[in-house]
Parts: sequence; structure tokens; C-alpha cells
Amino acid sequence: MVVKVKVLVRDNEKAEKLKALYPFVIPIIGSLDDVGVIEAVAGEVGVVVNAADCDHIGAISAIIRGLNKHPENAFFIHTSGVASILDSAAGAFMGEKIWDDVTDIEELTALPGGTIHYESDKLVRSACSTIKVAIVSPPAAYGVSPSPWHPTWLALPLLLSVARGLSSGFTVSIGANITSYVHVKDLAQLYVRLLSYAVGSNKDRSQVGDLDVWGPQAYYLAFSEEVSFAESMASLVPVLKQKGVIQDESIKQLSAEDVAGLDGSGMLGIAFGTNERVRSTRAKILGWKPQQPDVRSTWAEVITRYLEEEQRRKIE
Repeated sequence: MVVKVKVLVRDNEKAEKLKALYPFVIPIIGSLDDVGVIEAVAGEVGVVVNAADCDHIGAISAIIRGLNKHPENAFFIHTSGVASILDSAAGAFMGEKIWDDVTDIEELTALPGGTIHYESDKLVRSACSTIKVAIVSPPAAYGVSPSPWHPTWLALPLLLSVARGLSSGFTVSIGANITSYVHVKDLAQLYVRLLSYAVGSNKDRSQVGDLDVWGPQAYYLAFSEEVSFAESMASLVPVLKQKGVIQDESIKQLSAEDVAGLDGSGMLGIAFGTNERVRSTRAKILGWKPQQPDVRSTWAEVITRYLEEEQRRKIE
């Protein structure tokens, strides 16, 4: 089955590059603030995947309005994230709580107001009575993506900035905090799997076993593996030294004062010092199975690609 995909892109240059890579793509020029455009296209296509800013309420509202105009079944797959369940370990301990998207679904869908992604997730779920919705919530996405603009982990610039400043590896406190990971290509396959229940081979199935594919509890955590930040950094520093990013393979333990001094935004402690432990029971019931290499074995490829992109941007 050939599927035409309409993709919102910001300018003609990106549109042409996208069409060259993926001829089946129909670019739509605009931004998330162009809610009229988003609403109109959502009404035309009937299936929307939001993988942009997960908290852009205007864009989400426009998608819902558009899909509600569709004459047939409409589907909305929204991307959220696990920031809503992070703790405040500051690298000092391994969190005991492991969030499961089946056994903990009642708690996951009833997090208190003010929680990160609360408003956007609530808005998406509010459309369940008229639209078939699902929320995909990934932790840290590793590996190299086919994307021509964002091929590597979004937290990597901050990580490398700190490592370069210290000329070494680092952990927040002792780095005992556990990070859950999913390879970006495995994550993509979860979207493909969900799309099969909208327009593909499983489109006539709304349940798998006792679980609804769509609806207010259709919240899919995407998980491949978990590693402590200390273990992850230990596997990364040899690559950073080999590539000339740092001078030696030592790993410095950063105190709270160090973290505050290095990054006034607070993102350093959040990105590299918190526990985010999840399990993907719901996704696996749908038949999704991670198959890509583990995070520690991908560092050489990831760092090489990041440094190549960094050099290219300097030339441009």
C-alpha cells in the first residue's frame, strides 16, 4: 500500500530536501503557530502524528479541530515524554520506582496539575470521545536518526559542552541515577506499529487482548534498556578522548554547586541526574519489539556523526 504523507516544514529549502529524500512526502510550509494551516490539513488527512513540540497547545488544539471535521474515523498519535515522572535524585541514588504503561496506567493518566506535559496530555485525551487517540512517551532517544536536521540525541550538545569545559567525563554526584533509553529507529517502529492499526493491516482491530489500542489509556512508554548515568559515561569517555573532545578518560563527580555553576538553566541536573525508569508492556502487547544495538555500543557512531554535523555547520 502506497501512503502519501503530508509533513509540516518551516521553509522551502527544507521542503525540497525532504522531497529529495522521501519522494512520497508532500511538504506543507508553515510553523506550529500556523494553526489555520494545521487545522485544514488535519481535516484532509484523517491521521495525524505530532512529533514536534509536544506542549504546543495551539497546534494540538488545531489538530483536534481538524480531525473532528473528518467524515470518517480520525486518528491522532501524539508524542509526549517521560519528563512528567522524573525524580530529584541529583545523581545520588538509583530510583526504585519503575513505571509500567499497563500496571501503572491509572497513575500515569492522573498525574497532578502542574506536572510537565500535563496540559498537553490532558488536551489530547479530552478528544477521545470523537477521535481515536494514542500518546507515545519516549525516554532518552539514542542512536543515529535518518533525519537530515536532527540525527543525534537532543541532549548531546549539552553533554558535550560540559565535557569540553571540564576536559573530562562527568557525573552528577556519583551518577547512580538510572536512565531509560530507546533507539530512535526502534521508536520509529512503534509509530509504524500504531499506524498499522489506523491505515494498515490491523486497521479493523481496536483491541489487542484486553487492551484498547486507542483511547484515554492508550499511553505507550517506549523502552529498550536502562543504564545508570555512571555506566553510560564510562562507556562514552573513551570515545570522547579518541575523537579529541576531552583530554583524558577521568570522570569528575559534580556537586550541586558545580552543576549550578555550569548550567544556570537547571537542565544539566535534569538531563543527567534524574531517574527515569519505565517499561513498555503496552507497546509489546501490540507486537512492538526493540531490535537495535544497545546505547553503549552506539556511542562511536553517534559522536562521529555529531562532530561531522558540527563541522558542517561551521563551514556553512
